Amino acid sequence: MKKACILILLCIVIAAIPAFDTALSSGPITGAVYAAEKEYPPAPEAKTVKKNDTRDEGYKREVVRYVYSAAFPLLVMAYGFSSWGWARRDYWMWSNEGWFGHTTRYGGYDKIGHLFSHYTAMRLSCAVYNYTEQGSDMRFLYGSLLTLLMGLSIEVGDAYSGYGFSYHDLVFDSIGILLGGLLEAFPKVDAFVSLSWEYWPSEAFRKHLKRPWLLIDDYGGSKILLNIKLAGFREVGVNIPNFFRYIMIDIGYGVKGYTSFEREAALDKFNLPVRSQNLYIGISINFVEVIRDLFKDQDSLGCRATQQVFKYYHIPAGYKHRINM
Repeated sequence: MKKACILILLCIVIAAIPAFDTALSSGPITGAVYAAEKEYPPAPEAKTVKKNDTRDEGYKREVVRYVYSAAFPLLVMAYGFSSWGWARRDYWMWSNEGWFGHTTRYGGYDKIGHLFSHYTAMRLSCAVYNYTEQGSDMRFLYGSLLTLLMGLSIEVGDAYSGYGFSYHDLVFDSIGILLGGLLEAFPKVDAFVSLSWEYWPSEAFRKHLKRPWLLIDDYGGSKILLNIKLAGFREVGVNIPNFFRYIMIDIGYGVKGYTSFEREAALDKFNLPVRSQNLYIGISINFVEVIRDLFKDQDSLGCRATQQVFKYYHIPAGYKHRINM
């Protein structure tokens, strides 16, 4: 009961973060919009319409803020209890997993996974809070606090499971948050580099497809990539051939033979899986640019929403050279 209360308390704290913005505003309309209306009141003939429209928009922003702030941690906690074995241990357990040693539990890929997941969560949170906070820098504060506390709650849950509380994971959580925040703050840098997750179910996972929602734990079928995008040159005013926009240079990391899926598949053949840590260098297609060209209105919601998918997920299309480390 105690461990469940700790996790629920963390969830409440996370959901309460954005309440600071409401405390800083006066009235139902928040932030800069409210201040602007006080300084520049609308013309008498348009007063009622504009006031109601602004108030409605203010309510929408508050609803989005609180729904997102509550739903995000609740979904993560639900997944943790159902898939990661949270609350199955009756006492707190510390973990000393190490970093990237060959004999570590996952060859360090779990650390890169923590970095990427918190990088993605930070960027998505900044996008949501950019809307709710009307473009103010508070989006970085809310996004970083929410994501950091999410990482902390995951470690608390792990402390009562078979994994244990790991400060190594928190270090890479913080790196991912910092990297995501920097790319959100500097769009021209984001135009050149980003992180993505490449995944195709491994043979071992397909043979033992008992719980398909555990695909994020199928390390044998995934890689985390640093994408260097030639399209970024256009963003800084360098005139490059148009087809260069579709080219990315990828540097990635992945492991083989470390997961339970691969161990089960190997036992079918009465042997043990061969473990390997792999560096990948290659070239691929920038599908964000491809999607952009498929839409006539490149600023439309459909175009921007579709691009977001390929901003974080990398289709296994291209060539990669594997270097066994």
